[in-house]
Amino acid sequence: PSHDSQAEPDGKILEKKGISFDKKAFTDDIERNFYVFADSKDCDYSQLQNLHDLACEALKNAMLSGDVLVILRIENGQPTIQLVDGCYVQTPYDKTTDSTIVNGVKIAKNGQHDGFYVIDNLGSYQYIQSKNSLGQKVAWLYTWKKYKISDVRGMSLLTAVMETVSIIDRYKSATLSTAEQNNQIVYTFEHGINSSGENPDLNLIKAAAGKEKMTAPETESKQIENVATKIAQTTTNRAYNLPPDVKLKRHDTDADPNFGEFLSPNLDIICATMGIPKEVALDKYEGSYSSSRASLKSWEHNILIARERCKNFFYKPIYEFWLDIYILQNNYSVPGYLQAFRQKNNQLLNIYRLCKFIGASVPHIDPLKEVTAERKKLGSNYDHIPLTTAEKSCENYRDWETDRK
Repeated sequence: PSHDSQAEPDGKILEKKGISFDKKAFTDDIERNFYVFADSKDCDYSQLQNLHDLACEALKNAMLSGDVLVILRIENGQPTIQLVDGCYVQTPYDKTTDSTIVNGVKIAKNGQHDGFYVIDNLGSYQYIQSKNSLGQKVAWLYTWKKYKISDVRGMSLLTAVMETVSIIDRYKSATLSTAEQNNQIVYTFEHGINSSGENPDLNLIKAAAGKEKMTAPETESKQIENVATKIAQTTTNRAYNLPPDVKLKRHDTDADPNFGEFLSPNLDIICATMGIPKEVALDKYEGSYSSSRASLKSWEHNILIARERCKNFFYKPIYEFWLDIYILQNNYSVPGYLQAFRQKNNQLLNIYRLCKFIGASVPHIDPLKEVTAERKKLGSNYDHIPLTTAEKSCENYRDWETDRK
């Protein structure tokens, strides 16, 4: 998820359309006020998390469950966001014969989602329309991946690795159980060919059972029940008079020395299926610089793709809804925006709604090596040419517009 938003209306296109406005004043006002909105827990319908926390929850649940229903509302004049687990989006029993409802989603002729049926804890269904009376998008399924284009609902990433994870879990539990049982066996007696077979602990067993002293019949059974406990006590500070050809051997507690060899290739499969390099998933970089760098660059590429998807299917619809409400409430005057909104001129509205969201960058293993490599690719003629801009450099740490003042 992103942590900073930037309004990016295209001023040149607006000028061609005969619209002149102060872009810097617009972006400064919109960015500051949207930051206040996104950072406040008031944007949450339950008032528990801010916008970025909600983005993390939506992303996580979309991966685990397949999809999440995002619902936008107006509470006390401010937009709010509610997340509903996709498992609660279901087709009502009395509408199972309706071919336009697929897995709880009302489908229009053009394939758009008209609305969603959501079941509550009491078993009642509520129909949530995807658009309100003003034509704004107020409900949609945030889906991470699908099996194919025609699918209405999303696919959980866990479905591809669930069986493998289940086998690993069973193997781990069995190994742990074996190790616990082996740890209860402190030592063993090893009898040679000349051993009489006598048990050196026989006297201890008899004493624990009360056979070496006068014992009342009514107390004998209780003493025998304690035999196992007394025998299981540690042998520390105790000497044994061992019979001939008998050795006291410490019990080997290593339950499964091949557990690591079993786990490693299965983790490779799981990480590859989930699209996460194994080094990144385990946060262990034990290979060479080149292999570690390749893992991080691969992960960075995946993050950039995921971030763009998160922007398009979560942040941007919320930003557009907030921007409409903010301008409709006369908080800022934008030339032609209200007229375009009334006329549903999406072409003009989309120009004003252009934006981007910036998140934390993946750190380099050795930043100096990265810069040196880029310098070598450019050649000596570009030794004094900057490899980045001041604004791009500041994006990782602070706001460029504020710092340069």
